[in-house]
Parts: sequence; C-alpha cells; structure tokens
Amino acid sequence: MRRIFLFFLIVTAFSCAEDEIVRFKVREIGGISPSGPVMLNIEGLKAYGLRLEERHSLIKKENGTTITVPYKTDQEGRLWFVQNGGKASYYFSDTADSSQPESTVTYEKEDGNLQLAIDDRSLLTYRYGMTYPPQGVDSIFRKSGYVHPVITPGGDTLTRIQPSDHYHHYGIWGPWTHTQIRGQQVDFWNLGDGKGTVLFKKFISTTSGSVFGSFTAAQEHIDFISKKEPQVALNENLRVTLFDLNRKDRYMFDYSTTFRSPLENGILFEAYRYGGGIGMRFTERWKADNCSVLTSEGKDRLTADGTNARWCVVT
Repeated sequence: MRRIFLFFLIVTAFSCAEDEIVRFKVREIGGISPSGPVMLNIEGLKAYGLRLEERHSLIKKENGTTITVPYKTDQEGRLWFVQNGGKASYYFSDTADSSQPESTVTYEKEDGNLQLAIDDRSLLTYRYGMTYPPQGVDSIFRKSGYVHPVITPGGDTLTRIQPSDHYHHYGIWGPWTHTQIRGQQVDFWNLGDGKGTVLFKKFISTTSGSVFGSFTAAQEHIDFISKKEPQVALNENLRVTLFDLNRKDRYMFDYSTTFRSPLENGILFEAYRYGGGIGMRFTERWKADNCSVLTSEGKDRLTADGTNARWCVVT
C-alpha cells in the first residue's frame, strides 16, 4: 500500500477549563501561528465530555473578543476548522449555535464532471466521464478519472489536458510508469503503448459543508498485457478535499490516494525518475524561464529531479 498526501496541515494539544468542555490552542511552529485547515482527533477529546453525536459550538477567543468558528467532521471522525493566524485560543461550548453558516463548499455532478465550488465559484473539477482525444487521434488515448480544470481565485485555468505532444497527459492524474506483473513490464502512464490505463469506477462518498467539500472515487489501474484478458492490477481510492480558507485570494485542496493490489503475487514498482502515483500537467504558459522550484531540502529546478523531499513549491 502507498499513500500520497499533498497540501496537508498539522495540529495541537489541549487542556480543560471549568466552564467549558475543552479548551485548546494551535501550536506555533517557529514562532509563527499557522494559517489554514486544522485537524483535531475527536477520539482524544471524548475523555473531556465531547461526543460526536452532540452539536457543540466552537468558539475562538482572541484579544478579548469571541466568535463562533465553523467546523466539520470527516469520515474518520476527525474535526476540521480553519485558522487564520494570530494567537487565539479555542474552546467548545455545550450551547448550540444557530448562527452556523450555510454550506459554502459544495459539489455538483453534471455531464461526467464533479465540480467542487466555494460560494458557487467552481474551482476544481474531477472528470469521471470518458474524455476522448481530438478527431483523428487514436482513441487509445481516451481517459477518465483525473482532475481538470483547477481554477485560480482570479479565474485563471492552471491545469491542461491532451497537449498535442503528450495526448496522455491529463491535468492531475495518478498513473505508474514502470511496473512489473508476472515478469511483464506494464506501463499505466504512456497510454499510446497500449499496456495499461487508469479509469474511474464509482464514487464512494461525496460531502459538502462550511469548512470543506470532498469526494472519494474508486479508480482501477487496468493491465492489458500480462494475461489474455485485461485485469485490474491496482484498486485506488482517491479523495480530494477542497477547503474554504475564508479568503478571496486563495484556497487549498488535499489530494490523498491509497493503492491496493488484488493480484495474488502483487505488483512491483520499478525505480524510475517520473510517473509514480501522481502526475501534474499545468498551463503551457509555465516554462523554464518563468518558473521556479524549491524543495524542503533546498533543491531548485535544476537539482531537484530524482531527489526526495517533504514538500515542493512550484511558482
């Protein structure tokens, strides 16, 4: 099993107060209070009287003022809210707050597209319907199960699909290039070779809310060559979560995927310089002379290739 996490944020500790159920602060990192999604493990809070089935208010206290903060729980029972920096403390009140905002992060399915939107602004689309290549191009390049378009807050399109020199590139997608199955090399990345592909199968879940909206999709990595008939070599659960940061100039999404092989003898991922679990094709306006790369290990565009890193920033 392999997991890939992008755009993930960290959390905190908590303590108890007399007139509140739970009080806590978000830990500073290097003297800086993080801004973005914050996750609490609800199981750890049950000892202090907080139960998922009860609707409590989350209160933010900063500079002598208090405000109600929207929060939402996910399928794993983790509680999420958004912090916008500052040295604030939080507590749960056992008084329900009827002023909780309506859902701001929503999803909509139409014509083979699932769109995630904030305040009715579509920002990210997952294509579950089949997309065919342009007329005159071999239909072997058809594809489903990818993210495109990704839209900036200003309305610009970041991702790209089917460039004329790489018809197999699809926005943000998750193929593997060099694998071995029963001694045969199977390539799920280069569709033109006819060895494999990755396709959408079904939706496992969808959700909307005031903090985030998300979907989890089942995808199949199909091997065309190692047996007489095509077979599923990998079952993938892809979850994409769009967070509302309460800002007009930015948002955040998390791309988390889990692979499991149903094959009796498994699948071998060979060492290779690219094409492993996730690929990203962005706008043709991004070129070597106007882009920069920085990794957690201090590597740049020229030195990062083939290295390990905890994070990578491309601007």
